[in-house]
Amino acid sequence: MDLIVSILSKYGLQALALVLVMGGVYEAFHKSNAQTAASWESELVTNIDGFFQGGLTARNFSGLNNTVAIKA
Repeated sequence: MDLIVSILSKYGLQALALVLVMGGVYEAFHKSNAQTAASWESELVTNIDGFFQGGLTARNFSGLNNTVAIKA
């Protein structure tokens, strides 16, 4: 009986340690949905701002008229 209890306690402590390590790794590296959405929103705002401020992502529509648009 003592042998069974010692074996169970040994493996139980190892399992607990493994669960704690896995939980710590998960907490360190996961991103919540709110963090992901905020990141996407920030990227979108940056891209839109660059578009309208004439940054590297700005488009030049100066030669665009109805005739060019219809032909395209």
